[in-house]
Amino acid sequence: MESFEELFRRLTEAPTPRERLEAAERLAELPDSRVAPALAKALADPDPAVRARVEALLGEFGRRDRGGHLAALLAEAERVAQALAAEAQRLRGEVPEEPRARPVDPMPPPEGYSGPCVLVRLTGDAMDLKRVSRLVAPAVGAPPFEVAREVQTTKGFLARGLAAEAAGRLVAQLAELGVVAAAVPADALPPALKPARVREAGFDARGLRAQLLPSGEESIAWHDVALVVAARVELDLEPDALEESWSPLTRPLPPRSRGREREPTYDYQIELFVRAPDRRLRLVTYELDFHAMQRRPSRFGKVARLAREIVRHADRRCLSAGLRRLADHDEENWHDLTFTSPVGYEDYVTWLRLLLSLGVPLPR
Repeated sequence: MESFEELFRRLTEAPTPRERLEAAERLAELPDSRVAPALAKALADPDPAVRARVEALLGEFGRRDRGGHLAALLAEAERVAQALAAEAQRLRGEVPEEPRARPVDPMPPPEGYSGPCVLVRLTGDAMDLKRVSRLVAPAVGAPPFEVAREVQTTKGFLARGLAAEAAGRLVAQLAELGVVAAAVPADALPPALKPARVREAGFDARGLRAQLLPSGEESIAWHDVALVVAARVELDLEPDALEESWSPLTRPLPPRSRGREREPTYDYQIELFVRAPDRRLRLVTYELDFHAMQRRPSRFGKVARLAREIVRHADRRCLSAGLRRLADHDEENWHDLTFTSPVGYEDYVTWLRLLLSLGVPLPR
């Protein structure tokens, strides 16, 4: 049986109407919520017979809504409408308006749950870290400075291993301090995903074309991208390793010499989290091949251009604050998104993925 990806490729790229009709029929039989948005793209097919059959299949979904197809189709239509409106504003020289995030309410533990919880922030709003750490510290049996360091390192985690009752009390007490928090069962955290490294990346209206190491080329549709994260991370390299003349095609980067104190080396990292199946693609920007670019901008300019392409095509609800900063060519304000520890970065990514799973907008 052909996969969704194979059938979608046939629907959009097959040379004959007969092949495209067959792909549409077989797509409609799949129990996959991506089917209706995929069929909707065929409403622009040049052949009237294909358009008519696709319209009939979509009408069938509207009547029966098998597997949530109609909801997925409406979500895709909303995403396309937002993208078109933003593009129209850019063409007029205006700054695209961001949709207003709905207010977020505190989330106590699930009713009847008595297991261990993690306590997380639900927004990126400013807070009085000293008061928050003094409030949380007795519950975790740690001094306030350790609680404050945890928050500063991970950006979103306030405490771990709390009893559900204690976590519920802290959610209410934090709300009185103006901090919107959630007590989440420890086993509800998103599972860790091993990153696949991207050697080359290209973007168009359909999605991302990536050359993965070591598996090879892969295409990913934009509606399958669940989250895009960007941050500034410390690298185990010599400070001058990322000089402009360095090329990934000519020589490897020199690792940091041991036994000597040196200034840390930082670079920008972009990661895409993809659905169906769940995957993690890591664009370590010093490893990317930028030689296809006709012009030769600065290293940061090259990375910013990648970010702008993602912002242009992806659903804005899945874009992290770091990616927006890269797209805005902001090279200065990274103090809050600079990670010296891989553990802190992984916790930050887990926090963002958790927010999306809870239906909470990402911090901006």
